[in-house]
Amino acid sequence: MCKQQELFIPINLNSTKIYIEEVICMDIVNDFFYKVSNLLYDKKISKHKMLTDLGLSRNSFVDWKKNNNLPRGDVLIKMANYLNVSVDYLLGLDKKTSPSFPSDELIEEAIHLFRKMSLDEQKALLQFLKAMYPSRNRSK
Repeated sequence: MCKQQELFIPINLNSTKIYIEEVICMDIVNDFFYKVSNLLYDKKISKHKMLTDLGLSRNSFVDWKKNNNLPRGDVLIKMANYLNVSVDYLLGLDKKTSPSFPSDELIEEAIHLFRKMSLDEQKALLQFLKAMYPSRNRSK
C-alpha cells in the first residue's frame, strides 16, 4: 500500500485535513501494471494464465489495480520469476529487463540440450564458454 501524505488546506479560517497519495507512488503502481501487461503480451501469456499458474485468484490483478496497490512481496517475487525479470525491474528500480539470475526453466533447457550432445560437443561447448567468460572459470 502507498504511503499517504498529510496536506492541510485552510477553508474559511478552519483547517480541514485531507490525504493525498504521493504522485511517485502512483507512478510506481501504474508503471508496474504497464510493465507486467507488456511482458505478458510479449510472451503471449494471458493475465488469467499467469494468475492461475501462480496459484492466485482470478481477480487479483483487478483488485490490485482498483485499490491502487502492488502485490505482496512474495507474490512480486513469483511474478518476477514467472516473467523472467527482476522485482527491481517490475518496480521501476532497474531499467534492465533481464534478471540477475537465470530462471530454472532456462537452466533445465540448457542441461537437457547439453545431455543430448556427444562428449566431443560437450567439451567444445565448455571450451567456448570458458573462453567467453574467463573471469568466471572455476578451478577444479
